[in-house]
Amino acid sequence: MGIYLSYRRVPADKLSYFRSIQDPDLLTDYMHQDQPAFPDSPIPEPDPQHLDLDKLYPLVDGFLNPESDETSIFVSIMHRGKPVIDNPLHENGEYLDTVYFLSPQEVQLLATAMHTIPQNEWLERYRIIMGDESIDEARARSEFPTYDQVIEIFTDVRSFFQQAADTGEGILWWYT
Repeated sequence: MGIYLSYRRVPADKLSYFRSIQDPDLLTDYMHQDQPAFPDSPIPEPDPQHLDLDKLYPLVDGFLNPESDETSIFVSIMHRGKPVIDNPLHENGEYLDTVYFLSPQEVQLLATAMHTIPQNEWLERYRIIMGDESIDEARARSEFPTYDQVIEIFTDVRSFFQQAADTGEGILWWYT
């Protein structure tokens, strides 16, 4: 067992409703609603409403922010969430099963930022997260996660955020 990161798209009006009603049980039910079963493969299949990174979130985190820059816009995707439910426990380091949100405006900014990562930087980002000394060493990797597998995960995340941005949705996320 481990810690899993899951995202769910949410219409702006439903996000406002969850913020106003402050019902953690209703929110948890929504996070599980229509959620596909965990896949047999290490890379989850894209789903229009859910994106489960399983235990792969450190790869995405490292790819988006390879220098671990605390001021990076991408820190908000996995580290600096705003909890949907206003609860003092959220301020005391409790993060498992806490649902965080990104507003539609934040989703738009993040989707745009993901699309501005130049493709000619992808291999260097992969080299950094894998800890390889050279591009050639990174390119030669054959065990999971290979360069192609990390790029597939990244493009799935980028597409998920772009679809939410295109429809004016926010995104809910949590670690379980």
